[in-house]
Amino acid sequence: MRHALRRSLIAICLGVLPLPGMGQGKALPAGLPEYCGYTFGQTGGSEARRAYWKQMLGSEITHLHHYCAAQNWINRARAAGGKDRTRFYGSSIQELDYVLGHLKDGYVLLPEVLTRKGEALIHLKRFAEADETLRRAISLKPDYWPAYARLAEGFVMRERVDTAREVLTEGVAKSKDPRMLQRMLDELGKAR
Repeated sequence: MRHALRRSLIAICLGVLPLPGMGQGKALPAGLPEYCGYTFGQTGGSEARRAYWKQMLGSEITHLHHYCAAQNWINRARAAGGKDRTRFYGSSIQELDYVLGHLKDGYVLLPEVLTRKGEALIHLKRFAEADETLRRAISLKPDYWPAYARLAEGFVMRERVDTAREVLTEGVAKSKDPRMLQRMLDELGKAR
């Protein structure tokens, strides 16, 4: 029962955290957001789109190629198994740590970057670090539901279902669009 619940919640979590669509077509690996095509060292695309993303993401865009690389590692880890999965999540953390070292508090993507790091840490079973990272994401953006979803996922993996329920309940109360958190909470309710 516990394994079935865990698989179900992970599937929901993966299903509710889709990556944005492709941006530059063949130039980007599947599942990366459009702005990855305009980060440091990337060529192609229109100058108007490049200017748009620089305006939206600021000067930090020069460091975001590391975040794009981390997302690519996470995508590969999700599809891999065994040692490859562990290695890919580990590689994502190296990239995420670089990015986090170059982003200021209040940066628009900071909660998202922290949430991705929390996901990787959870799957590496580095739960204490994951909890701290995800709670920081929540403190920076209390209505950011993906951070609650990942934090709950980590508690389910540790068979701390009551704590996962508490996290999801808090997220439902604070999120502007709590549908996915509610879905996870409903799934946990079935496990009683």
